[in-house]
Amino acid sequence: MLIFLFCVYLLGGSRGPANLGHFYLDQAKEYIGDEVKDPAREKEAKAAAKTAKKGILKFINQTNKSGKMLKKLFEDYDSTPEQFDALIEESLAQQRQSAATVFEARQTMLKSITPEEWSAILAGARRENEADAKKAAEKAARKAK
Repeated sequence: MLIFLFCVYLLGGSRGPANLGHFYLDQAKEYIGDEVKDPAREKEAKAAAKTAKKGILKFINQTNKSGKMLKKLFEDYDSTPEQFDALIEESLAQQRQSAATVFEARQTMLKSITPEEWSAILAGARRENEADAKKAAEKAARKAK
């Protein structure tokens, strides 16, 4: 269940400043650099954000690879239930590890950032997301005319 929720959250189930995938892939390091003024804490937080980003990318790649392998099994009339079971178990174990890496990195990052800095980081990400959404809406409106 945790992996399912992580997938939904990561792949766009949450729009806004807390979109995990977008935040860690595109925004975290920049905003940490803007808000965390202590060089040692900044370095630790950025390293943790980088680890989270790698975990997310690994999770996505594993999910895509598992999907392709599952499709092959579905298309193979000679595949057995045991092959499905083995693939699903292996895929879930890999995804579980990647998700754990992301959550551990996030905890490490949060230990390096004060609550005030974290609020400022999220506020910056929120402003960026709102500006991006406004631009996309304006573009869509121009295109619709």
